[in-house]
Amino acid sequence: MTDLSHAYLLYSRHYLNVLRQARDLYLSGNDALQEAVKLFDQNAENIEKGQEAAAKTISKNNQMASICNEYPDSGLFLLDLRLHPSTQIRWLTAAIDASKAIQDFSAEGRHTGNLGNAFADLGDLKQAISCYQRHKIIAQQTTDLRGEANATGNIANIFYAQGKSREAIEFYKDALNIQRKISDRRGEGATLVNLGAASSTLGDLAGAISYYEQALNVLKELGDLRSEGIVLGNLGLAYADLGEAGKAIEYYEMRLTIARNLDDLRSECTTLGSLGLIYASKGDIKQALEFQSKSMQISREIGDQRAYMKALANIGGLLLDSGKSEEAAGQLDIALHLARQIGDRFLEGRILNNLGICHRENREISLGYFDQAMTIARDIGDFQSEGNVWRNKGRSYFLSGMYQEAIDYYKQSLDIVRKLGDMQREAAVLGDLGDVYNAMNQPGKAKDYHKMKKKLTQRNFSRLK
Repeated sequence: MTDLSHAYLLYSRHYLNVLRQARDLYLSGNDALQEAVKLFDQNAENIEKGQEAAAKTISKNNQMASICNEYPDSGLFLLDLRLHPSTQIRWLTAAIDASKAIQDFSAEGRHTGNLGNAFADLGDLKQAISCYQRHKIIAQQTTDLRGEANATGNIANIFYAQGKSREAIEFYKDALNIQRKISDRRGEGATLVNLGAASSTLGDLAGAISYYEQALNVLKELGDLRSEGIVLGNLGLAYADLGEAGKAIEYYEMRLTIARNLDDLRSECTTLGSLGLIYASKGDIKQALEFQSKSMQISREIGDQRAYMKALANIGGLLLDSGKSEEAAGQLDIALHLARQIGDRFLEGRILNNLGICHRENREISLGYFDQAMTIARDIGDFQSEGNVWRNKGRSYFLSGMYQEAIDYYKQSLDIVRKLGDMQREAAVLGDLGDVYNAMNQPGKAKDYHKMKKKLTQRNFSRLK
């Protein structure tokens, strides 16, 4: 080994140890979290250079391959907190190559699963699920129960993102059983959070809150303030869905306090955006826009294009809700450009859907946007968006007086939301169909659909008590 190679080896190893120190502090929980973040931030540039030096010599030096293999595991949650998904993909791809070079199959599985997480963060669900399935196979081959639970939970995350909440819940429960069997409290906490989110989308808000409260107890026991903040945000969302905006704001403000105490600008950015949406639901568009603007400002400061794009899209949505379609379209056009630039097809499809609504006065242009959104929804398996697009198409035809076409599209949407078990959206579409039949002077059919909507709404409300 040359003197230069040896120097790089020492350099990479030293900053790997610094990264481990930061990770261990993070895992200690409570006040140590701030020390962990501070230690990482002080050494971030050298940590990244150390990883890069190790990655460049994987095929030539087994010691460097071993170091490169250890970098992602040594960072754990700090990498998610501080590194952009594209940087994480670079680290993890190198780590997978390194784990293969030194035949560390368990590490290959972990890195593959985490690579799936990074792709999911970028909205590439197909790449993500491919990684998770590969991770699960490796975990089962190596009898790695923790890895199998993680892979199973991550597959559930993809089902959830696609709107398949019932399937997601089954996978989450499988993961939870394994985690409880091996006493993986941190994994158990994360899965309880996910079960809460999936239950919420099925309209079971009481069940969701119960899961979140169980998760909160686990995370407090672990002293994991950052994850505790995430759960507080989810509780805020659940209470917002219950129509309890005041309680929702209380939970989001608690999450905001934790994010600021940890100097977690990414979580602060997300929480400000969520608060904006809550104030919008109260009809306070001015306050909502202020929160979204603050979120956008932070996203600029930290160079997070995805968060910036989401803030722009949210501002566009608020302007659209205010009846300012032209201004909304301007914001959404910029957000669409960014979504395409960073390859986030999930958000690209949802932005296109909103652009279709912006241009409703021109049915041809509007339907063009909806068609693009539908193509993406089907390509990535986003069934929830597919249902939304069918509904929006139906609305466009309804406003044009083309009632039979509207009925056809609403029924397509109804089929999807029923398959997804989304009772809130099902009730909304039943109401839409009742409105169409009213406009067609068919009061009998209109009454039937409105009655079904009322029954479903009452059923959903009874589950909340």
